[in-house]
Amino acid sequence: MNRLKVKRFIQEPACCAVAASTAIANYYNKEITYDLVKVAAEDIVGDEIVDGMSSGEILQLLNAIGFKNLIYVSSDVNFLDFSWNSLSKKYLIENLKSAYKINKDYKENIKTILKALESPEYSDKLIIDYHYGKYIRNAIDNGMPVFMVFNWTIFFRFSKYNNKGFADSIRGDYEEHAVVINGYDDKNISIVDSHNDFYKGRLSKYKTGRYTMTWEEAMSVMNFGEIIIPSKYNKKLVKYVI
Repeated sequence: MNRLKVKRFIQEPACCAVAASTAIANYYNKEITYDLVKVAAEDIVGDEIVDGMSSGEILQLLNAIGFKNLIYVSSDVNFLDFSWNSLSKKYLIENLKSAYKINKDYKENIKTILKALESPEYSDKLIIDYHYGKYIRNAIDNGMPVFMVFNWTIFFRFSKYNNKGFADSIRGDYEEHAVVINGYDDKNISIVDSHNDFYKGRLSKYKTGRYTMTWEEAMSVMNFGEIIIPSKYNKKLVKYVI
């Protein structure tokens, strides 16, 4: 398997999106550090990151650290609809604004996605699709690492956790996790993972943060998942220094 040379960054709690964004930006610009990206992320979120980042906040973060163009692919029909793919960007945005007004559960996420899509400084694109494989293969073939969000709890067959941080099979919820895809072959995709706290015991084989998923596994844990393909990197677009 051919793999893009993506550096692994170890995340702090709830900062997998920061680490994954750092890894992708560092691939294009070795001056990009985890600390710089974390400063940008906290500015976008407006506070310390304790509950991860929403989809739109991640889009804004990748823009802010140098990417002119993002292709955001999602099949999350909790707030998206496949009929929107036939719409121009203008009317897709109008539908998102309508969803923002009535969809209370996803209101904040829709708001942050709209902020990214409406920015005149960038040319971000939303595609509503579940055929993630074709986008992943095309990106890697063109030398572009892929940002991926998947269901961490399902893939690792881990316990659900409640909002107090304890394993709770009844009241607990699943965890999503952001990683980087840096390669693929006919059977597998190659993952660069910033997490390490839980990779012990039966999961110790994942502690290096570099492992593979079969295509079948990857598509199975992408339930309401998403990928982001950043491109057109320009270091002049980096808005933060430390």
